[in-house]
Amino acid sequence: MSQGILDVKLCELDEEVGKLHSRILQCEQLSDNRLREEIALLRFEVQDQGRKGLTSLYHTKAALAEELVEKFKLLQEEMQQMEREYAGSELAILSAEYDIDFAILAAKHALLKAMEAVAAERTQERKEVNA
Repeated sequence: MSQGILDVKLCELDEEVGKLHSRILQCEQLSDNRLREEIALLRFEVQDQGRKGLTSLYHTKAALAEELVEKFKLLQEEMQQMEREYAGSELAILSAEYDIDFAILAAKHALLKAMEAVAAERTQERKEVNA
């Protein structure tokens, strides 16, 4: 069962990474005004997706999900504070590089959790068959 959910989420991740790659390449070709418009649009998308993700996590019954919501909110606040403190093109590029590294780490962490979930599901199925 978890396999289907994970497949869907991985397809979603592939699609989003493809879009991000295209947008990074395209942004260098945009006029200043168009670039500012794209930045505003992406900020809205990030905030909206963040709210939706937190809302769906918050409505689950797992105590762990509630803790994740709180930690994510703290992380968002920390990142916003850092953005206010450090302005400039070199720091912006460094921050973008860090964010990409963090995204890769998050994707690997998600893969690890997915693999552990599949292993746990198989173990449970074997227990049920042997019972």
